Formats: sequence, C-alpha cells, structure tokens
Amino acid sequence: MIVKRSALLALTALAMANTAPAVAAKSAPAEFRAAAVKVEITPSDLTNLNPFGGGSFTAVHDPIFARVLVLADGAKTALIVTFDAPEVGEMTPFRQRIERETGIGFDHIILAATHDHSAPRIGGLSKGTRAQMPSAESLKYSETVYEKTLAA
Repeated sequence: MIVKRSALLALTALAMANTAPAVAAKSAPAEFRAAAVKVEITPSDLTNLNPFGGGSFTAVHDPIFARVLVLADGAKTALIVTFDAPEVGEMTPFRQRIERETGIGFDHIILAATHDHSAPRIGGLSKGTRAQMPSAESLKYSETVYEKTLAA
C-alpha cells in the first residue's frame, strides 16, 4: 500500500509540474520545489474513538500517520495531506485554517484518508453523508491531529 501511495503522490507531482503555466523566455525559469514529511497521529487515549459501532479501541498494533506533501512551482503552492483514517469528514474549517496560517490557497489543498478501518475518523460529519456521527472524543482527537499536521 505504501508503494501505491508513493506512486500516486509522484504522479500528482508530475501532473502538477506539467500543467504549470509556461514561463516567458526573458524570465528566469521557475524552480519546482517539493517537501514531504510524515507525522505520527496515533491517539494516546483510545476511549470512544472506534467509528464503527462506537466504543473504544482496545490497543494500538501499529502507529498511524499524517503524510504531508507540499509542491511549489514558483507561482503557486499546493498541499496534499493523507491521514491514516477511515474517512475525513467536513474539513472546510481546517482547510480555511491552513490557508490562513500558511498562505496556501484553499483550492490548492487536498485532504484525504487512506481508508484505514482500524483507526479513528477525523473531522466532523460531512453534509449529506451517512457516515458515523463523530463522538466528542473523536472531535477532540481531530483537533490534536490538526495541530500536529500544521506543526509539520
């Protein structure tokens, strides 16, 4: 699965590089830059974080992560974040916060889940979905994940 995710990120980076606006002949060529980081987001308290049927997880087998990729072409910057989670819910407030704190445009921010059924959900309930309603503990955990992701 890691190989598939890495390949997807590499393909995304190439696609973005190939769609960058052409640079005028008299200007210096734009420098394409990329940065990646992996941040552990394993919860320390598992109480009421199981999104499938509620309740608590009983133990942690493997750590879970947020993976952050920042791409810049000299004119625009894009951010892709994947979370080891079954889903990311309503993320508009977090995307707005990222925009405020980093200057990366709202429409250049992608937040996605790896669809891990053995991890807590992240975010509130998206409008029009039939997903599990997040618990108070899940929303508190989401805030912790947001802080760790922004600190990366």
